[in-house]
Amino acid sequence: KSFWVDADCGSEEGKYKTQRDAVVAIHALCKKTALPIPTIVNSGGGIHAYWTLTEAVESAVWTPIARQFKAFLTAHGFLQDTSRTSDCASVLRPVGTHNRKKLQPRAVALVHEGEDTAVETFVELIGAELPSADIMPDTDNDDLGGGIEYPASSAHRLVMFCETMKHVADVRGDVSEPL
Repeated sequence: KSFWVDADCGSEEGKYKTQRDAVVAIHALCKKTALPIPTIVNSGGGIHAYWTLTEAVESAVWTPIARQFKAFLTAHGFLQDTSRTSDCASVLRPVGTHNRKKLQPRAVALVHEGEDTAVETFVELIGAELPSADIMPDTDNDDLGGGIEYPASSAHRLVMFCETMKHVADVRGDVSEPL
């Protein structure tokens, strides 16, 4: 029910130096393109922005629009984590949780609550096209077995043969993010 962007902050190339710089860039983008000011969240590291919609849309409709939105942001020089903008399965940090990437956890907090926009309006503002109404969900990937019958699996058996999974089980999942 929204389109989003993850604006990372830090000294590395492709990131905004500060969260304030990211918020200023969001406001400048909105002023330049007439996009509404989105819901803005301090992610405890960077900034997340959500252009919320008046109605939910199916992923088959959402994905092509999100890809066009990613290209729109790039064309306007907006720095973004491009792996998130058009990934409908992304779950960005919810308000009220904590970002635990650093030694000291940082709160995830609402900065500004935006207003809902109709998907047709959003599409028009980014100069995109609304996918046709006859888009059907992809059902070709429902059976990923390819006709092959696989034996039953068990996480308990897995830890007997995989040292990494045994370690994860031993520490009850309390492992670093890269692992």
